[in-house]
Amino acid sequence: MDSAVATSQIMIGDWRFEPALRTLIRGDETVTLEPKTADLLTLLASKPGEVFTRDQLFDAIWQGVTVGEDTLARAIMKLRKALADDAKQARYIETIPKAGYRLIAPVLPVGAPRRGKRNRSFVLLVGALVVGIVGTGALLVTQQPQPASTDQPLARADDLYSRFTRTDNEAAISLYEEVLTRQPESAAAHAGLANSLVQRTFRWPQGATGADSVRDAHQSGLIDSPHATRTLARAEELALRAVRLAPNDGGALKALGLVYSAQGRFDEAIETYQRALAEDESDWRVLINLSEAYNMTGEPDIALSTLKRAYSGMMAAYEDEPQRVADWPGDIAVLIGDYHLEDGERDDAALWYRRALTHRPFDEAATSRLVSVLSETGEAEAVCAEYEARIGDLPACN
Repeated sequence: MDSAVATSQIMIGDWRFEPALRTLIRGDETVTLEPKTADLLTLLASKPGEVFTRDQLFDAIWQGVTVGEDTLARAIMKLRKALADDAKQARYIETIPKAGYRLIAPVLPVGAPRRGKRNRSFVLLVGALVVGIVGTGALLVTQQPQPASTDQPLARADDLYSRFTRTDNEAAISLYEEVLTRQPESAAAHAGLANSLVQRTFRWPQGATGADSVRDAHQSGLIDSPHATRTLARAEELALRAVRLAPNDGGALKALGLVYSAQGRFDEAIETYQRALAEDESDWRVLINLSEAYNMTGEPDIALSTLKRAYSGMMAAYEDEPQRVADWPGDIAVLIGDYHLEDGERDDAALWYRRALTHRPFDEAATSRLVSVLSETGEAEAVCAEYEARIGDLPACN
């Protein structure tokens, strides 16, 4: 790390950075950074414009310390928050997909003449696999992570909510509201009602065709309507109430994270999902939602590794909760395969599509993708022949 940068005051864009004090100053605003966050900014500022790989950053900032793969992403998130930066339109920290990060704001010694500002924009690389490839948002998990309740209306509401139909979702809302009239301190009912309202907002919006995911809802502007804004504001109140009633409850925290994602507050969603995982690091429902949030903030590599953790978590949980896990392993295996295919990793994609077919033999989506991947190897004919003999015509085979 550049010792001059580590000891001198420098201007980074509009901010004055004092590494020794770990402070950022802009006008009357002062932000104190955590030690590792300050170290990260110091390192990036030592070579502005240069891409630091994730391995370089881990080796420099966390040398000799065992940390998780998302540690760096959280540090970047905190740094962006301190700088008032936006990952979607970065002015300070830019993510370089499959590579690392770089500081794109001008860096000058304090007192040096300022040059004209550079205008850079960061194009968020989200896996937009709409036709033929499943988008990550389509699998955003909205099921309740709560164990089956002894309260029958609450248990029925949880079951109805997880069916993903408009009629069942509205019935779930009514039941959650019924529970809250009798048990106003029920964190589970507050969280469930918040989740149901989010689902209503993007799947069945007023006067518009719904979306299958929060991601698609954002892209189509469904969540920008005044009615959606009001509904999500109510959902936020309910989720915050659930967290106040049960601060360490994974279900309450996941509901709040879902609301934040629906509102486009992805950094807050990530932080909230991380709090939920602190209670149960293998909660596959939270991990799926966390993966989506990482993808929406331009971190596809971390989104993929998080999704693989979710797959492992649901496989471990299958014996204890087979009905809740249900078809999710097949869906997630297909989605992981899609990530690999998008990155040009065809062998890894084929492996995951085959894995999906172990969960749901002859699943049309997984089979079609596998045929596409194998089309250049000659193996596709055998897959097509078996599918057509057992099921019928498959468009991908024609």
